[in-house]
Amino acid sequence: MTNEAFARIKIDQLLKDAAWRLTDGRSVRYEYPLDDGGRADYVPFDRLGRAVARR
Repeated sequence: MTNEAFARIKIDQLLKDAAWRLTDGRSVRYEYPLDDGGRADYVPFDRLGRAVARR
């Protein structure tokens, strides 16, 4: 297993433990495009559809 795959498994579990819904397509989005042309691996969104964090 690669470091990236291990990190994704760990992050997914942490998000699930914090009650984020990973499969609804709205709460957490993956490979999300950023304004600078990059992509964020994970972006959580609030109930109004606003990004609450980007990395």
